[in-house]
Order: sequence, then C-alpha cells, then structure tokens
Amino acid sequence: MSLLDEMGGAVKNNNRTKLAITNKPKSESNLRHSEFLLTINPQRSFASPKSAGFQDMIKRLTTLGDFILEDKNLIRLLKFNNDSSTVDNVKLIAQIDKDRVASVEYGSHTHKLHLHVSFFIKHKTKLMVDRAKVEKIASTLLGIDGKTLHINIQVSSLPSFREYVKKNIPKIV
Repeated sequence: MSLLDEMGGAVKNNNRTKLAITNKPKSESNLRHSEFLLTINPQRSFASPKSAGFQDMIKRLTTLGDFILEDKNLIRLLKFNNDSSTVDNVKLIAQIDKDRVASVEYGSHTHKLHLHVSFFIKHKTKLMVDRAKVEKIASTLLGIDGKTLHINIQVSSLPSFREYVKKNIPKIV
C-alpha cells in the first residue's frame, strides 16, 4: 500500500478550515503549542508566469497544499516522540487549529514556484513533522523525483508563520 493510499488516496479540495481534533485535556496548562511552517520547493525555474508548465505547477502545488491540510493527513505527517501507533498518538493532540493555510509563491529573484504551509497544534508530547513522508507525498503529487525537492520545516511556539504564508493569498493565477 502506498503512502498516499494509506493517507486517504485521492486529494479532496475541501475542508481546509475544518476543526480536526478536540480531545481537550483537563488542564490547558500542560499543553505545548507549536506552529509549523513547511516550505516545499520543486526547484524548477520559470522565466515568467507565461512560461510553459507554470500554471500546471501552480495547480500541483495547490493540490499538495490542500492534501497536506486535510485533517487526517496532517496527523499522519506528524512524528511522535514514542513508539505508539498513530491511533494512540492522536490522543496526545488536543487541537489542530482551524486557521491553517497554504499558499503558492513565485520567487522574484530565483523565479521558482514554491509552497508554504502553516498550521498550529496544541499537544501533550514532543512531536515533529516527518520529513520523509512530506518528501514522498510531494514527489508523488508534483510528479518529480523527491531528491530534487527542497523541503524546509520550521517550528515555533508562537503563531508567527501564519501571516507570512497569508501574504501570498489570493494565490497566483
């Protein structure tokens, strides 16, 4: 079974802002707060938005962003600091904030399209985004070799990335 099949198969371009999990602990004081920023760059230059393949890459990057932001896919992209199954680990997440966002940006200097994805999680354990899973999904949905991708994953305890990602909305069309 492929990772995409395991994560739900076909991409659904809907529930980008649906609240994912609400297993709230008795006390919010023991929660950790983490905001993640993923940048996924396929390393393809385009001289201008009229270049061949530009619009297709925007569609692919948008599809990738929508896929990542689906509730079940976000959870499966997380790597927990224990050996429990994903089902057990879901109980360690108090909330995935509904104000998550993805946008496509065209670099003015490098002329490369890239995707920014931001989401905020309240949780009870140490966790991180599994880079290998992101690479596998991105290479599949973008139709390129994962080794050519540039993937940057940042985390903050404050909701600071969201506004950076929102600067590119509305998306390039």
